[in-house]
Amino acid sequence: MQQQRRAGATRTGAAHRIAIAPLLGVTVLFCSMQPGRCDDLVEQGGEIAQELCSGCHAVSGPGPSPVSAAPAFSTLGQIVNIDDLAEALAEGILTGHGPVEMPEFTLDPDQIDALLAYLHSVQK
Repeated sequence: MQQQRRAGATRTGAAHRIAIAPLLGVTVLFCSMQPGRCDDLVEQGGEIAQELCSGCHAVSGPGPSPVSAAPAFSTLGQIVNIDDLAEALAEGILTGHGPVEMPEFTLDPDQIDALLAYLHSVQK
């Protein structure tokens, strides 16, 4: 039986968190220096959210989400630290939304940057 993890939980521990942390810092610094590039990341992240997440989550606006137990992306930051999702997205995020299990998927570093930029952009 596969054990489920909460969003942001780790499989590999501290070493992996140390590897992901600089990625987040570079993204924030890069966006602050090149706002046009940040807009591109947000747009790409929106496309990823629409493709992978919109079946269950309200990916734009306040909701409601198609699956009632799946939080709207605009309120996700009230539940978890958005930046803490980087590790889970890199390793394969697993969580359940009541009776519906979230599909496991992994993203590459560029996709993670884009999705996190998008998530930050839609927070209330």
